[in-house]
Amino acid sequence: EIPSFSWDARVNLSTNKNEVTDLGDVLPFGTQTFGMVKEGYPAYGWFTNKIVSFDVPNNRAIVTDSVKFVGNPNPGFEGNASSTFTLFRNLRVYGQLDWMADYYIYNNTDQFRERQMGTGERWVLRNDVLTDEERLARFGPFVNASGAAVLASSVNGAYFQKADFLRFRELSVSYTLPQNVAGMFRASSATVTFSGRNLALWTDYLGPDPEVL
Repeated sequence: EIPSFSWDARVNLSTNKNEVTDLGDVLPFGTQTFGMVKEGYPAYGWFTNKIVSFDVPNNRAIVTDSVKFVGNPNPGFEGNASSTFTLFRNLRVYGQLDWMADYYIYNNTDQFRERQMGTGERWVLRNDVLTDEERLARFGPFVNASGAAVLASSVNGAYFQKADFLRFRELSVSYTLPQNVAGMFRASSATVTFSGRNLALWTDYLGPDPEVL
């Protein structure tokens, strides 16, 4: 038995789902890079011409004639878990984890650096660090099934990236000073806290941070 020990734990979970059910007389609208509104899909969902196959010998990627749904721009699931340990009534250790899942981010930073500016690492070293399929998926050239050219700006599958993450949001250690010590500062009570936030991030997203655009 540990004297004067207590433990408090909390878990919060939430889910979110939306669907455009009727546009009336309005045609689907929006763009690939800002999201599109179409019946039967989430509002401002991500769409793009998807790659069907790679024709490596002829150095090209074959894509669909029309845009296809990629994923939701908003997290379908999110939550956090926190825990507080209190020792000897005066020492408290607090930690919190946050997570989001089931959504995609358009990594326009990589797209801009690689396709438009030609300074991104994957573009500069495309023949060294990427497989033929990875290079074609990002940079094309792209054609449809009939062989007609398709603009690279219409094929963004490589930049719509799963943004699921788990973050070590906070860790803090607090100590409540003895009353006689607090009295030296003319206070009835005093607590000293050392804390850190955003201490670790686990994600497959290729951008710097899925919470920062």
